Amino acid sequence: MNSFAFLKRISELSFDCSIRRVLHVLMVVIFILNPAVSTFAQKYDVDGLTFEKELADSSYQLTNAPAPIKFNSNVTCADLNSIPNGHYGGAFSHMNKNWGLKFTKDPSIPFNGMFTFTDTADTTLEGGAPAEYWVLGHLEAAGTVANWSSNKPITAVIVKGGTSANVYPYSSTSLGGFPAGDGTNLTSVGQNAINHVIFCYNDLAPTGAEVSVSGRVMAANGQSVARAVVSITNIETGEIRHATTNGFGFYVVTDLEVGSFYYVSVYSKRHQFDVSTRGIWLIDELADVDFVAVAEDLYVEKEESAP
Repeated sequence: MNSFAFLKRISELSFDCSIRRVLHVLMVVIFILNPAVSTFAQKYDVDGLTFEKELADSSYQLTNAPAPIKFNSNVTCADLNSIPNGHYGGAFSHMNKNWGLKFTKDPSIPFNGMFTFTDTADTTLEGGAPAEYWVLGHLEAAGTVANWSSNKPITAVIVKGGTSANVYPYSSTSLGGFPAGDGTNLTSVGQNAINHVIFCYNDLAPTGAEVSVSGRVMAANGQSVARAVVSITNIETGEIRHATTNGFGFYVVTDLEVGSFYYVSVYSKRHQFDVSTRGIWLIDELADVDFVAVAEDLYVEKEESAP
């Protein structure tokens, strides 16, 4: 049993809430760092940290960052949220919270790493934002350029250098992404090295609404995989739901809470998967969460080459 499976099994036991939360955090970290369970490789994969656009916005395109808006002040997410609707072309009208996560860095030292949406030596929650230990981001910042990814949708990113800031407005479903994604090539104003990056985001707490996740499990040759078990785990609560694929390989899991982060995994006795677990932040009904098995001869070759 690998470390991911071990922690998953423990989380199903009846521990108190605090212990369970710690285990969920560990599961998220393993999920992101372990290539064997990486879900987002089909979209983009940077330095072992991978994220995917699995939201209601099916028109998502891999592009560079949106055009920035320059502010000659120490602007915050609360400032952006207070801008009247319609100003700046309505760029910030979709914001519903003052919440932000401020990442502070030494302008002379490049940074490339992962962080949580909590108060740490490098990060500060702003605008009354609650700590969310299961929410992770990846920031790469050097000189005047920054790139980012997150498993939580971001509404705006503030890139500050010197006394001014470039503010990048995003849709309410953006997860960024780089080197091919809309989290690519954000810059500070002028030649000022970056000293702060602030991520603004909305309240995506469960609303009580329930939606479904569906998809298909297929063999490498495109044929359906029947009787595969698909499991969906709510990272915050630890609740696990299961579904079995039908004769055509399709599955559906219903009654899932909107505004929660889930991982979706697949298991089949007859097939192995390079990407067997996927991460989603559920905002609406979600279809086409598909899994494709590796070719049988490829799997045999892998087994033979294993130490």
